[in-house]
Amino acid sequence: MTKNIIRFIILVAWIDLTLAASLSPARDEKVSPEDRAFFENSIRPVLVKHCYECHSADSEEVGGKFLLDTRDGIRKGGESGPALVSGKPDESRIIQSLRYDGIEMPPEKPLPEAVINDFVKWVQRGAPDPRLPVAENNKPETAPGESDATSKPPPLWSLQTRSNPAIPEVKNQPWPRDPLDRFVLARLEAAGMTPTDDADSRTLIRRLHFALLGLPPSMDEVEQFAAAYQRDGEKALCGAQVSAETNSGLTARPPTLAARAKRAIFLCMGGGPAHLDTFDYKPQTGQKKHPGSVFRFRQHGDSGLWISELLPETAKHADELCVINGMHADTGIHAQSFLQLHTGDRLRKRPGLGSWISYGLGTENQNLPGFISLNTSKSPVYSSAFLLDDTLVVWGGAFGRPGLTPDDGKNETGHNARGFTFWLAGGGAKSGRVHGKTDPTGGRAVEGKVHFRDLHATILHLLGLPPNNLKYWHAGRQHRLTGPEGGKVTHELFA
Repeated sequence: MTKNIIRFIILVAWIDLTLAASLSPARDEKVSPEDRAFFENSIRPVLVKHCYECHSADSEEVGGKFLLDTRDGIRKGGESGPALVSGKPDESRIIQSLRYDGIEMPPEKPLPEAVINDFVKWVQRGAPDPRLPVAENNKPETAPGESDATSKPPPLWSLQTRSNPAIPEVKNQPWPRDPLDRFVLARLEAAGMTPTDDADSRTLIRRLHFALLGLPPSMDEVEQFAAAYQRDGEKALCGAQVSAETNSGLTARPPTLAARAKRAIFLCMGGGPAHLDTFDYKPQTGQKKHPGSVFRFRQHGDSGLWISELLPETAKHADELCVINGMHADTGIHAQSFLQLHTGDRLRKRPGLGSWISYGLGTENQNLPGFISLNTSKSPVYSSAFLLDDTLVVWGGAFGRPGLTPDDGKNETGHNARGFTFWLAGGGAKSGRVHGKTDPTGGRAVEGKVHFRDLHATILHLLGLPPNNLKYWHAGRQHRLTGPEGGKVTHELFA
């Protein structure tokens, strides 16, 4: 009997705590040769190098829905309103961001003073921009992922009445293997296209292993499959699917350490939750107002954990939480920090935490993945559905957010990887506790610091896996989730 056990679940929930505004961008603009040269030599190169990664149409996630790769986008601004006030650099949000005045952009480090002065001069000159607007039909722009409110979405295929269409005729008769292939080929031929060549056996086995396990096959497995595929391709593919789960060292096995948790659920908060407005309470102290928490906090449960008014349901479980206020990471760039959070590497694509857990503990099923990832906008109620005695729940995101200063007229914030918050619940973690802290304004972790590598090491340890000895040979060297530096298991978090 097949056992369907999933050891690791990622729930991705997107949060957004900024306020929206809009400004109709100028469409007709004459730029003098001098202004054009100044923009191309002093402004555009800086935008391309430091801003387009998070604020262009090619970004995986457009930060604050603020596009900087077009004239319309930079004039329109993002969720927090216009970024430019022509002729007034001190009132322009883009200049305030570059000066690290409440907002810090780029988040890694400030630009040289000479570069900031160029942007000041550019705004003083009226921010002339020779780039063409994207929308020439006078329709407002939409950021990637948004839909035009005036357009009608196409009907969902899943809601259409099922029909039995005639199988189309095709020219390339040998290519289709079944009737469904003929529909695909007919569309390709109608568009003047031809199918791509079949993948070779070594490519197929790599795709199969990555799809099922998240890890590449060994050299021996590649050669064995290539030989079997040459004899009988269909039989080799069916055999490889079973082999990938049963004969590749992934049969279920007991943990090598004393496990406190049998499974883990990661509540991944996309976008970077503002720690000062969720779990890291920073009230105003002294006579001068400073960055801190702007929402009301209250102590909850017998433990007296401080939790924001924004999270009333989570606050009901205060006595189950182990809050880590000393988290820190390497970068405040969305894509790179998100990659490091899940894989331990911020530059290259590597197996995720769920893959490493499956690799370390194996799997007890042959027809389901060892871990799953769900994208949801609803907060799951974990206490009623799971036993926290042996289920570890992890909450957090790619980084935190700098605090806002009350009454300064600003309603947006930036990225902060130097200090932010995670929490654990169940699975052997302490309950009703706070570990670590940030400085008085929440800008930097100063006590009980826990890096992503340390968090990964702690999660693996709770599941009974030795974090720095769990390795996989690939591309000529040993790889591990905790990276070359290794991670430190934070025993202070354990019950």
